[in-house]
Amino acid sequence: MKKMKKIAALFCASCMVVTALAGCGKKETSQTAETGSAATTEKAAESGSGELIALITMDSIDQHWVTLNEGAQKAAKELGVTVQFMAPNTKDDAQQIECVNNAVSAGAKAIIVAANGPDAISSALKEAASSGVKIVYVDSPANVEAEATFSTDNKA
Repeated sequence: MKKMKKIAALFCASCMVVTALAGCGKKETSQTAETGSAATTEKAAESGSGELIALITMDSIDQHWVTLNEGAQKAAKELGVTVQFMAPNTKDDAQQIECVNNAVSAGAKAIIVAANGPDAISSALKEAASSGVKIVYVDSPANVEAEATFSTDNKA
């Protein structure tokens, strides 16, 4: 459990640093539609240790989330884990819930999520947590307890 917390913390910190350094620079990413859902996926590090982490964002087209995924993939390679990027094409609560359920079904050890809102995906996240999946928020939390939350201080 401590190892997973350390991996999640290092992973999120690495993602935030890479995202900050990348700024608004545009890079092309390779994404393909996942059969049977509105989620998108990106193949992660081929040298992964079998530890699967799902990265679920609000949508798959906003440059912020694209850049975050790029940083996540880089950190995954460095840490030897696999990150699966999943997101609706546009903000859609039902599709985001489906992404959470798909991550649990795929055997994700942790879900890093930017919730569309505090309540919409809470029940899906509670079920995931009760299955032993660690929850980490990036930018936008839901009303479910998490291992950590990484976000900017928009008021400052």
